[in-house]
Amino acid sequence: MDFFARQARAREQSQRLVALFVTCVIAVALGVAMALTTVFVGVTRGARMGAFTPGWLAAHWQLPVACVFLTVTVILIGAAVKTIQLGGGGAYVARSLGADPIATDTRDPARRRLLNVVEEMSIASGVPVPRVYLMEHERGLNAFTAGYTPADAVLAVTRGAMERFDRDELMGVVGHEFSHILNGDTRLNMQLIGMVGGLFALATLGRVMARVDSGTRRGSWLGLTGGILVALGFGGYLAGRWIQAAISRQREFLADASAVQFTRDPTGLRNALVKIGALDIGSRLESNAAADVAHMLFASGLAGPFDTHPPVVERIRALDPSFQPDEFARVAARLAAEPWPPVRPVVVETGVPPANAIIPVEPARIAALVGNPAPEHVEVARSLRADVPDELRLAMTQPRGATAVLMALTLDEEAGVRNRQLDVLRGELGEELARDAAGHYAQLSGLAPIQQLAMLQRAVPALARLPQADRERIITSIDAMIGAGGSIGISAYARGRVARVQLTDQLAPRAARDVLVIADVVRDLQTLLSTLARFGHAESAAAERAYDAGMEVMLPDAHPRYAPSEPWIAPLDQALDRLDRLTPVAKQRLVEALVTTVALDGRVTSQEAELLRTICATLHCPLPPLLAQ
Repeated sequence: MDFFARQARAREQSQRLVALFVTCVIAVALGVAMALTTVFVGVTRGARMGAFTPGWLAAHWQLPVACVFLTVTVILIGAAVKTIQLGGGGAYVARSLGADPIATDTRDPARRRLLNVVEEMSIASGVPVPRVYLMEHERGLNAFTAGYTPADAVLAVTRGAMERFDRDELMGVVGHEFSHILNGDTRLNMQLIGMVGGLFALATLGRVMARVDSGTRRGSWLGLTGGILVALGFGGYLAGRWIQAAISRQREFLADASAVQFTRDPTGLRNALVKIGALDIGSRLESNAAADVAHMLFASGLAGPFDTHPPVVERIRALDPSFQPDEFARVAARLAAEPWPPVRPVVVETGVPPANAIIPVEPARIAALVGNPAPEHVEVARSLRADVPDELRLAMTQPRGATAVLMALTLDEEAGVRNRQLDVLRGELGEELARDAAGHYAQLSGLAPIQQLAMLQRAVPALARLPQADRERIITSIDAMIGAGGSIGISAYARGRVARVQLTDQLAPRAARDVLVIADVVRDLQTLLSTLARFGHAESAAAERAYDAGMEVMLPDAHPRYAPSEPWIAPLDQALDRLDRLTPVAKQRLVEALVTTVALDGRVTSQEAELLRTICATLHCPLPPLLAQ
């Protein structure tokens, strides 16, 4: 199943989840209304239940209606409170389990290895590097990702997993977690926490009421009401947990398969699961909040009908049909003799594709790569990570340095435009930061185009440590730099646009938008493809042919003529905003249209390939590095 099909499936499951939640709420509300009305009739009419007739109910309809209204209100308020708490995104979930972020400049070998693996997988898959958290006091072997968007995502790992897994096993686990980010599972999982929290709120209210026992008739009535709310609220909570488990179990096999696809070697993931099955502690978490995130975990945190994962043996046999459970005992004995595998340095073959490399492309094949990195992309990502100059690597460990790198990536190649941008930056963020950005630009301009997007992916996450006001100032500064002089090049514009999109996703990860279809965005398609064709071809006739070829993919019957906008930045901004709201299937066609426009002759340079990847990133279509054959 490709990226766009997985995204469509996640959207459908989200809608199904809302429908199931509404069904649970209605069922619980009707149950509460029926129970309380029955008790009220029994108490007030001398326990003569025969008096509970349709005629009596019609005359006193206000009571059941009030019960339904109040029950629904309590559940929705509980869900709203939990969702507001989750507004802190993936970082809030990680902190709720006692996890702390790993410093990006750490010198601890195990932590450094984990950060390197996460960075490599991120660069290979074309998504921002997630913040990495460590559950320091958890000895079980587990991990999870949380967040509403890739830019908001965090990846948390237990200390047991970090220390007991070797590098290949970590690659398998991290690949599994990245598949949840790419498949849209993380947003769905955050919604599940909020909805189940709402159902649990009713039982919580019932427990509070049941404790009130003043010895009076009113107190007895209050306690009885509380008992009913506890019983039915807990029933609704169990139903929510069952929904969590049902949705999670069917997505774990898909995540395992995706992880194997990323590495083309099931051994690492298989051996990680074997270690979990071999150890007594397995994947168990000690945190009281573990039940809330059980459906997010790499391996099961619960047992029984509410287990959110398939049995470990089933997952292992899906990867290795020849597996026999007696291997658990042998692995347990080996782990007892050597509990912590040594952290060995990895030899990385540095070297990146040259800037003048010619890359053959085929639109359908490129669209199929979106969200589907392969082992060769992981190898290139490892090289890209290792090739970063030390000064840039050090700068990106702190928010201020990462800000300067980000601004340097938005600077234009043309000296006059770049100087105007630096003047704007001085006014927005100060002389010192503008000076650092200019210095980093000199370093970045010496890197291959493929390295520049990788630098952007690594720089943006560090800014999550800044206060919201500072990140908003950075977005304002990017907008001002893009508009400085009105003549910025398309590559610098695209990099600035990606930075802006990812920072906005950090600040408003829960933002929901209407979905558009192709018929809604004809003018926007004209703007985007006309702009790309214009910048990609010096001759107007060639640009028009490239535009028509791209438009044929989106609108084969009839399409508007080639008409590049002048000025082009504001119209392109608006077009990209709207095109980002297309359905997954329409986005797949859009990626094919972009490739067709940029590569009319079936080939692109490294610089054109990175422009294509950057535009795709602004549309939340993560494209792995395009490699010369």
